[in-house]
Amino acid sequence: MYMTKNHPNQGKQVKEMVMTTIQFAKQKKGRKQLAALIATHLGAHAEYLGTPSFAYQMGEATLDRDWLLHLPGTIDTAVLAEAAAQAGFPADAPVAEELGLTLVFPTTDWDEATAGKVEAMLAAKGRLIAKALQIPATPIHLDEQAGKAEFDWFDEVPDREVVEAATVLIARIFEHAKVAMRVSAKPAETGGNDKYAMHCWLLRLGMIGDSYKNVRRALLANLEGNAAWKTPPTTKNVQ
Repeated sequence: MYMTKNHPNQGKQVKEMVMTTIQFAKQKKGRKQLAALIATHLGAHAEYLGTPSFAYQMGEATLDRDWLLHLPGTIDTAVLAEAAAQAGFPADAPVAEELGLTLVFPTTDWDEATAGKVEAMLAAKGRLIAKALQIPATPIHLDEQAGKAEFDWFDEVPDREVVEAATVLIARIFEHAKVAMRVSAKPAETGGNDKYAMHCWLLRLGMIGDSYKNVRRALLANLEGNAAWKTPPTTKNVQ
């Protein structure tokens, strides 16, 4: 499935897509023909993207250089795999079930420096983000030709509040990257208080006020430490 929505705090159109894959058996040639077959099946046009991905784009589906097809979970993969097999392109592995959630954002209003600053923020805060969202990593795939950035973060579809938190976080990262003069990619030490470090960062990103309350709560829930104190007060200090 996928849905398109606008969040009230960021105004951007974001697609949330449940993705699946089909791994086709690699052949010496014929990937162009397979892409054309897939495009026909999907009612789309096959476009070769060239360097650096060397992939074929067919609507929302992508056939990469390793013959791995990425496509939305709404598509009947069994029917598509059968049609490809009859044309001489068998699947190399069982057709995958639903894999997870990919967040897709438009990048048409980025300048040359925006991508670098977004990547720097993900490098610096990736550990905190991954821990907060309980995901293995925070990769970003930029498709300059299509004008979009894909965040394939979730192996399984998470709760709605987690999706909302991730969507707003990425949108705020984008907005900060557009105006920041400089962004460091060096991970900052948290002193064991991940919750405080994340809370301060969220405020710097502009997540201030009641409208972001639920998002902040979701992003802090899985982190250790104290959001209010960098060094939590001891009982002696409190007295």
